Amino acid sequence: MAQQDPEELKIANALFASPAYQRACRAGCPQCGRSPQMFRFLPGKPEELFITCAADHHWGPKPDADD
Repeated sequence: MAQQDPEELKIANALFASPAYQRACRAGCPQCGRSPQMFRFLPGKPEELFITCAADHHWGPKPDADD
């Protein structure tokens, strides 16, 4: 198994501790209620997440949104 990049680990730990992630976990997916499976901060917006649940529903701002 590959060693995890220390920088990636630092970002992941910050994500798990973030208020935005905690809110997303409490709320669940707005479409099906499942917990988040994949999530990341949007560049330059540490309180905004791009989130995907196990059913592959996306919520939160999309990284490619331009409007």
